Amino acid sequence: MTAKIAKTPRSTRPTAVLASVLPINPTRPTKRAAVAPAVQMASLPPVARKAHKLSAEPIVPQQPAIPVRVTRRDQIVAMLNHAKGASIAERMAATGWLPHTTRAALSRLRKAGMILERTSEDGSSRYRIAVAA
Repeated sequence: MTAKIAKTPRSTRPTAVLASVLPINPTRPTKRAAVAPAVQMASLPPVARKAHKLSAEPIVPQQPAIPVRVTRRDQIVAMLNHAKGASIAERMAATGWLPHTTRAALSRLRKAGMILERTSEDGSSRYRIAVAA
C-alpha cells in the first residue's frame, strides 16, 4: 500500500505566507487597493456628489499636500534675516553642526551672492544678511 501525501491548503503554502508578511508597494496599484466608485462617491461631500452626477468627469481623489522640506541652509538664512542676526552658538544649536561647519555655511552663502554684515556684541560676533538700500 502506498502512503498518501496530504496536500496543504493554499493559505498555508510558503508563497502565500510570504505574500501576507511582505509589505505591499504603495506606488504600484493592486487589485486589493482598487477603490470602488461607490466608495469614492461616499467620501465626497453632498454638494460634490451632486455636481459629479451632473458632470461626465471621473472622480479624482485629492492628493495630500507634499510637506515642504526645510533644509539647514534655510534655517540659517531665516536666522540671518532677523534684524539682530545670529551668533555662531545660536546657529550651532539650530543646526546641530560644529563651529567650523557653521562658519563654512556662511562662506557658501557669500559665494552664492548674499552680503553678510558682522557686528560684535559682548565679545561674540553676530552675522545678518545686509538689506539692499
